[in-house]
Amino acid sequence: MPRAMRVLIVEDDPSAANLFKHWLKAANYAAEVEHSAEGALNRLRNGWHFELILADIELPGRSGLEMVRQVRLLYPHIPVVLITGHHSPEIAATAISSGAIGFLLKPIDRHVLLERLEMVVQWQQQTQRVLAVGAQLPELLAGCGGSLLAHRAWGHSVYLLPLVEGGTNKAENYENAAEALGAELCPVTPLPARHLTHARLRLVLAEVMRSVQPTWIYAPSAADYSLERRAVHDATMVVAGDVPTIYCYRCLSSTAAFVPNHFVEVEESEKAALLRALPGNPLRPLELLTRSPSPSAEAFHVLRTERSLNPAPQGGSDVHRLATE
Repeated sequence: MPRAMRVLIVEDDPSAANLFKHWLKAANYAAEVEHSAEGALNRLRNGWHFELILADIELPGRSGLEMVRQVRLLYPHIPVVLITGHHSPEIAATAISSGAIGFLLKPIDRHVLLERLEMVVQWQQQTQRVLAVGAQLPELLAGCGGSLLAHRAWGHSVYLLPLVEGGTNKAENYENAAEALGAELCPVTPLPARHLTHARLRLVLAEVMRSVQPTWIYAPSAADYSLERRAVHDATMVVAGDVPTIYCYRCLSSTAAFVPNHFVEVEESEKAALLRALPGNPLRPLELLTRSPSPSAEAFHVLRTERSLNPAPQGGSDVHRLATE
């Protein structure tokens, strides 16, 4: 059963905030409250993970519009729905142009709020195509497997692309891990390490990009002792120019130059079960769990922050028009 979506409510009126929180919790959302934009941004800076922010425009100090611009810049994967009491086209246009994916007009009806949030959830599920790239499958899942499980819990399409042959990284051994994750294996034969070149990696990656058209990429960091992982990182960066969001994950061979700027909470037991589904000896990828600063979190360096995560909706499902009638 999918876990409850984590929602941060940013509302300076305690009564309204508590009412929204009560409505969301009753509808199986995991809701938290902040009463200022700065408080909300501090939560994100301190590693709190949310899949949606519901924020009033009129907040003390920094406004909700200013907060949205900061969220879009620093945490582009988190959609924001704004609340306003001003019934004017100008306010609506400003809310959307600031980076919000929708807005609601006060006074807010419970059914309307839940309906709009469900539209956001459905839109995210329909639009997210996540491509996880790695040199080999164990280090790929050890680096971002918990996050990929969260993507699948929300119905996102997940694709695995191990690029380099070696050890248990053979085509006939992929199925168990892919099945455990609920992901699709890209139909690519891993390249022999002795024949690995940037040109061949870019060729394979470019073909996969055309097929998958990902909205989100996980790739190994460039700060790594492994030449293979650095080569995969470099090739991915070359061909991923149009992908809205790119997360670089930590590997066992990452150097001290890997400085994470984002952490994602994961279910440790679920990630361990996923790693045990790997063929051969799973001790090395499982070692990452024990060596991590927090086994219940995955560390990433987010490279792409200047664009919104989500592409423009297609087929008439325009979530940018979420205002109440």
